[in-house]
Amino acid sequence: MTVSELLEKFDSTLKPFADEVGRGNYAYWIGSGVSKGRVPNNETLLLNAICHLQEKLKEPDSEPFEQALGAIIDLAKPSDVERASIDFAISPKAWPVIKSLLERLSSQYEKVLNVPVAGHDDDYILWHGVQITETYASPDLQPDSEHLAIALLALEGAGSTLISANWDGLIEKAIEELVGPGGDALRVLVQSEDFRDAARRVDLHKPHGCAVRAREDPATFRELLIARDPQINAWVAEARNAQMLQSLISIATAKKALVLGLSGQDANIKHVFSAAASRLNWPWPADAPACAFATPTLESDHRAILQIVYSTAYKDGNGAAVEESAVLGAFAKIVLVALVLHVLFAKLAILSEDFADRWDQTERVALRGGLIALRTIVSAASGADLLNFIEHVTRVNAHLFSLYRDGTINNLVQPRYSSISTVPTQQLLTDQFVHAIKMREFAFGIALLGCGAKLGMWTIRLPDTSSAQNGSVIIRSEDASSRLFIVRDVDAGLRLRMDGNVRDDDPDVVILYGGELPVAKRRTPTTTYGRTGKRAPRLVSLRDIINHRNGCGEALDTLRREGIL
Repeated sequence: MTVSELLEKFDSTLKPFADEVGRGNYAYWIGSGVSKGRVPNNETLLLNAICHLQEKLKEPDSEPFEQALGAIIDLAKPSDVERASIDFAISPKAWPVIKSLLERLSSQYEKVLNVPVAGHDDDYILWHGVQITETYASPDLQPDSEHLAIALLALEGAGSTLISANWDGLIEKAIEELVGPGGDALRVLVQSEDFRDAARRVDLHKPHGCAVRAREDPATFRELLIARDPQINAWVAEARNAQMLQSLISIATAKKALVLGLSGQDANIKHVFSAAASRLNWPWPADAPACAFATPTLESDHRAILQIVYSTAYKDGNGAAVEESAVLGAFAKIVLVALVLHVLFAKLAILSEDFADRWDQTERVALRGGLIALRTIVSAASGADLLNFIEHVTRVNAHLFSLYRDGTINNLVQPRYSSISTVPTQQLLTDQFVHAIKMREFAFGIALLGCGAKLGMWTIRLPDTSSAQNGSVIIRSEDASSRLFIVRDVDAGLRLRMDGNVRDDDPDVVILYGGELPVAKRRTPTTTYGRTGKRAPRLVSLRDIINHRNGCGEALDTLRREGIL
């Protein structure tokens, strides 16, 4: 399934789910599948551990390592023929049966990590064999599209509660990259003391520990890395996990669950959902699923979670319907990128319709149609390289909003991403920041451009974001191509000129002002407003359009006439 195909479902059968995400009513439960493009898979890590033990056989006191290596091989239950082909004297990579052994051991990852090495720490294989800090906390690791999409949704208020079973720091790095230097949007919760830190816009719970912190402070955080079978089974009962446990139970009770790349097989995660269900069951039927899985098909552990979450409602002949409602039909990579576009354009729709409150409902709905058309254009560019796509979305975002607010771009000081609003969709119209920066006007301008594109009046192309001179968007009609700038006020428009991004003799420039147009002065005869026939930038007020036009048709005619599009 493609991003565009999933967006169509978000407008139809999955609309209740997608809208609930925008309202911030889902907590994200994140597993290893989200980071599989950035950290080695289980088979690779197990091979590293086996090779480490085999290398240790060359040391004088090799017996503990040989015993551990033999115990790991036993877990794979090799046949007599396979066992005879295993030679501890050579690298495991050269064993004829190594691939088959790793396939069998992969599903017993937590048991392999629990194999003891006599005379060494219980976590020897994890710490030294897998080399968890070098693997999961390497400064060279960079976020993938999933991590950036989670960060974008979190910064938009649509994913402020995150629970990750992953050891890596890629979500943290993604948020840090987007908010820029000095950003303080994220609270990371690993140990009980972290819950006393000041609240942030986003909470990231890491119940299985954090490799980044373990690298920085192994004395405190090494023992919090949860991987071995006994650790997972004893996690619920350990006093040091009480605060984390209660927080997770409260989340599972109050918020629906969006499960991303998480198998759900860990006993402590199932306990959280079970304890939450004992407090308050989720009802069925429901418009939006209480638990949604980013997967094409459900696995057995997913079904177990659904049985826990819905309890008797699942058993009362609703199992098939519950399961159907819970499957999103695509993996996390596609789901997250589609959700980013859905939430961004849903916010623009709410703002544009509110700005056009004097229009009748039919005309306001038409604005939403224009935004969906524009979203379709954007999603069509997603392609197979979703990391490149989501990075481009962040660049365009910073470019558009910097031009709109300030009339310039400054990549040295601007964050990589500027939220439409930090609050979820249902709080959008009460967010004073939205009104202060005239975000409704911006959304209305974008919606009008989308309406024109939908009607075939012009085509829209996103600009090269390397220079403010390239405009907010490129508009191409049958007769002309224009660099179109959207600015919120006179000051931003003046900055465009002062920085040389727009000149008085630019014939291909249209500037949409969120508010009123600048007042022409006698000593600036070259400045022109509206359609004068002179080759100069054309200036159009979105505020004037909304005040003096009675619908999209009239507004588009005005925009085409005044802007000569």
